[in-house]
Parts: sequence; C-alpha cells; structure tokens
Amino acid sequence: HSEFEASLHRKLQDKKVVGAGSEFFKVTPIEIDRAFDEAEEFAIELFERRKAIEEYSIPLEPENSESSNDNLGIPKESDQYINSLANELRALKASLETMKNRHELLELELKELVGYHQGIVGVADWKFQARSSINKPDLERDHPGLLENYTKRTLSRTFRLK
Repeated sequence: HSEFEASLHRKLQDKKVVGAGSEFFKVTPIEIDRAFDEAEEFAIELFERRKAIEEYSIPLEPENSESSNDNLGIPKESDQYINSLANELRALKASLETMKNRHELLELELKELVGYHQGIVGVADWKFQARSSINKPDLERDHPGLLENYTKRTLSRTFRLK
C-alpha cells in the first residue's frame, strides 16, 4: 500500500462493503472526492515532513562533516509550541491505547463467536495458515558463527516522548 492508498482506506473504512470474495466502498461522488483530497493532502504532508527530517536521521561522523555542529548531542530547549505538540501527541497516544484495548476486546469477542467455524459470512475470516521461521538458538548451536555472517546491523534514531 502506498501512503495515499492506506490513508484513503482509513478514511473510507466505515463505507467498506464486503461480499462474495470482494470488497468495495459504498460512497457518493462527493464523499470519494473529499476522501481523495484529504488522502492526497496527507500523503503530500507526510512526504514533505519525512524528507525534512531525513538528514537528521543519519548519524554525523566528525571526519565526514564539512562544518562542525556545536548543537549535536545537546538537547534543544522547549517552548510553548513544542510543549503543545508534545501534549497533543501524548493525548493521541493515550487515545490510541484505549482504542487498541477496545479493538482487542472486540476482536476476541468476534473470534469467540466464530468458534470452530472458518469465519462469519460477510464479517470476518479466521482460518489457519502455516508460517515458517528460523530457530535462532538451534541454528547458532548447530552452526556457530553462521548466523553472524547473515546478520545486518543498522543504526537508527529512536524518538521517545517524555
């Protein structure tokens, strides 16, 4: 999914109709136009913001930087705008947690109603599917060092709200 498509699906989620192995969205032309416009605005802003912080996500190495950055590693002072953004983010995180909890309870209740069936027609599927994974402890025990040869180490910045 592109960011645009994912945003569009979120906007139209309550208009989704599932049936006979397909899904579609029952919307008016005005609703679809509004949803497209909002999804496009979101995707553009998301792209622009990600692009704007891209350079800050790559660690600077002193020998590779052309100019020294005296602020590197020093926390920035907060102001009213920054505090307002942080408070809004905290409130959204709390709302998301509440919604995640409700989501989990609703999903469990639907699974209970499905029982041993494969799903509920037009509502949900709950089928078994096979998945394979590597047993890292056994691989390392049987072939010491092999896992290290195929392990890629990356460095990233982690954002944590205080």
